[in-house]
Amino acid sequence: MTEFFDVRSGKVNGALVITVSGEVDVAGETQFVRHVVDGVGTTDAQRVVLDLSRVAFMDSTGLRMLLLCKRRAEERGIPMTLSITADGPVSRLIDVSGVAEMFQLERMG
Repeated sequence: MTEFFDVRSGKVNGALVITVSGEVDVAGETQFVRHVVDGVGTTDAQRVVLDLSRVAFMDSTGLRMLLLCKRRAEERGIPMTLSITADGPVSRLIDVSGVAEMFQLERMG
């Protein structure tokens, strides 16, 4: 069960920046789709940055949602970057699952 999940978004220098905090799992899937995937699919921004540096936990559902975001961005011709902590849960999940090369990653710390 998701104990905490928060999404904030705004435009910075022509980019849609979506900041996700908390736990990204099956319990928060509907909210993630509504606020993140749909945001990527409807933006008029020149690029998208998903800031996942505040995500404390992400399971395979979250990974599936990231892949869906990537597909939506590609359909619109918008580059998308994942901003993640180098040793955080999102980084580990992306590395273990073997999909790191599919994303433009900005690893911090």
